[in-house]
Amino acid sequence: MSRPPQGESQKVTVPLDPRFDAVGNSNRYFNKYHKLRRALELVPAQIEQNDTELATLEQFMADLKLAENAAEVAHVKAEVQAAGYIRGKALVDKKALKAAKKGKGGKAAKGKPTAPGGGVPLHFQSREGFTLLVGKNSRQNEEVTFRQATSNDMWLHARGVAGAHVIIKAAGREIPRGTIDQAASLAAYYSEARGSTSAPVDYTLQRHVRHMKGGGPGMVIYEREHTIYIEPDKALTLLKG
Repeated sequence: MSRPPQGESQKVTVPLDPRFDAVGNSNRYFNKYHKLRRALELVPAQIEQNDTELATLEQFMADLKLAENAAEVAHVKAEVQAAGYIRGKALVDKKALKAAKKGKGGKAAKGKPTAPGGGVPLHFQSREGFTLLVGKNSRQNEEVTFRQATSNDMWLHARGVAGAHVIIKAAGREIPRGTIDQAASLAAYYSEARGSTSAPVDYTLQRHVRHMKGGGPGMVIYEREHTIYIEPDKALTLLKG
């Protein structure tokens, strides 16, 4: 791009509307400038809102893919309705909710808390005897991360894709790498990374996880994470056990 020599001014031609005088044209440009300036100030917030909505939709898609029975599908439908994306009664079907709480399609362990309207999170034991909690939809993710986990428990999630929140209950103990690998395989398997040969999984302490601004249930941001790569199908040994 050519520039005028230093010290010389550059001429700019400004088109004028013949219907207005000089003052009228000046006011029109002044008002247009302020309108565009206000619009520009709104852009960052709009981009943030769009990103949050996109993440919510991706989570709904993952929830539906991970649903394994009619009750879980009903929960996803209810969440989508509640968010206003489809028309319908924004309530979980009572029969579906009752079936999910009873663990239809897989018995729920006695004494285990249930997520309101989201069904029962999955529970596993690692080889080293640590309890692993898995949220299979947004409500269950909210439950395991912010109600069942404590600040020193470990939180895991497949990196860059929608999917399950996985918690390792530390119970005051140091968590061995073998347990982290097992939990990571569950996080990868119950995510959109299922079917890949290797998937990145982030893990951090629960206290470094917080709600995403403007996000729905289970929508979070986190920090101070570490990343490992794991084969999602390694979770099948836990599922079969």
